Amino acid sequence: MSRRFVVGVLLLVWGAAAGAATLRVPADYPTIRNAAFEASDGDTVLVGPGTYRDRLTIWQKNIVLRGEMGADATIIDGSVGVGNVITLVRNNRSMILEDLTITGGSFNPASPECTGAAVYINQGHATVQRCKMIENQGSAVGGVDVYFFSRPLIRDCFVAYNRGGGIIIETDTGEPGPAAELYNNTVVHNTGYGIGIIKGGRAIIENNTVAYNSGDGIRSEITLGSGAGKCFVTVRNSIITHNGGGGIVRRETLGACYTLECNDVWGNAGVQGGVTGNYQGYSPGDGCFGGRGAGDVSFDPIYRNAAADDFLLAPESPLFTLCVPGSCGVLGAGNQCTNAVEAKSWSAVKLLYR
Repeated sequence: MSRRFVVGVLLLVWGAAAGAATLRVPADYPTIRNAAFEASDGDTVLVGPGTYRDRLTIWQKNIVLRGEMGADATIIDGSVGVGNVITLVRNNRSMILEDLTITGGSFNPASPECTGAAVYINQGHATVQRCKMIENQGSAVGGVDVYFFSRPLIRDCFVAYNRGGGIIIETDTGEPGPAAELYNNTVVHNTGYGIGIIKGGRAIIENNTVAYNSGDGIRSEITLGSGAGKCFVTVRNSIITHNGGGGIVRRETLGACYTLECNDVWGNAGVQGGVTGNYQGYSPGDGCFGGRGAGDVSFDPIYRNAAADDFLLAPESPLFTLCVPGSCGVLGAGNQCTNAVEAKSWSAVKLLYR
């Protein structure tokens, strides 16, 4: 083996190690904003436990911003000013927010893009995971605002107690194609809708729990203005219950094309056009929204303790009857089929579809 080869390998290894730094807050930097500004692509900003009164923008950069001890211990409070708490612009999936609580966002009327969201994503595809977006005072949305041809991955998050709604996906091509992906999120107790898809937005909503929001659970609409167009929405293995509006709602007759499969849509109270309940704006026989989807059921899911924000299924939940071969499997966020008290027979499952 030549000396030149060995030296080359060592340089490659050293370069890879040197290329990704860990910037610690507050040990190395006093604020998260300072650390994020100094970080380069591939770096990690590791935030120690505590509450940080800060707001920041990460522009065209892909780093990891992580709470070292998890979301309950690491809080970013944006009430130091007005606007979004974290703004992400032109990032890709390797831009990762994780293990953070993000709160204190508020609408800034002087800047239309400062909607007051916990996380505002513009022209990007970031990953947001294991975060809590709570108590933000948004205009259009308080949790996560996904805007202008953005297709992020949002998973394992708790989006609750925000004004203006939980998550919005807005302004895309109005054609089928790559979509924002929402997996295993709990979207509850927001003033407004749970999840909104507007102006040609595209979304995959899978294994989410959307409950106790004051407006619609999942709603779509075209609305007016730039980017107005049909929305394309897939909702599967999700629980949509106890919302003050409808459960799954199409606000204009041709406003969205839904693909629905294996959802529990129950106990949603809203009225639209004289129609009360779980599916609104559908047209029987319409391939884009003909009503309930294949495998959809309508049962009280029986949460373990919704009053204490525990939206896992109680052992006696009827939804565990779907956890058998050939059926839907687990529904909602955080649940596992092994939570069921006992296996149910296929004959019992078939009764759910009658």
